[in-house]
Amino acid sequence: MKRLIIFLLLATCSASAFAQFPLGGKEKDIRAYFNKNVAYASAKNFKTDNGTNGVRFLKPHGIGDYTFYFDSNGYCTSYVVTYGNRELDNVVDRLNATFRPVNSATWTSDSQDTNVTVVPPRDTDNYFSVVYLRSAENIEISSPITLASN
Repeated sequence: MKRLIIFLLLATCSASAFAQFPLGGKEKDIRAYFNKNVAYASAKNFKTDNGTNGVRFLKPHGIGDYTFYFDSNGYCTSYVVTYGNRELDNVVDRLNATFRPVNSATWTSDSQDTNVTVVPPRDTDNYFSVVYLRSAENIEISSPITLASN
């Protein structure tokens, strides 16, 4: 029973946290939200090989991690969320209801300014990832958009 209560609490926090992070959001706002509302997450800054700045918010078991990538002006251009394997069907159903399918692992928004890709788990993984990315044609930040909830 205690595990169920903890699980439900973490799931609720994950849903509310995810709903706050649109593509196009400012890095400082994303960091501030996690610092204030997601006390159990730790943050790790990094830089990709091509020089892109990023931050990964980690949860204790690696499921529900958020990784954000920022342009040189500090705007979020893409992010990745990890889910437990048992959530795959639920996530695919939500993506089908929210976006237009391109193929079995990729969706796009009606305006085609956002692409979503499910990266399936490897045989040894207990999680999978969902990548949210502004399309190359629409990389200019006009207004933030919120996609789906975790």
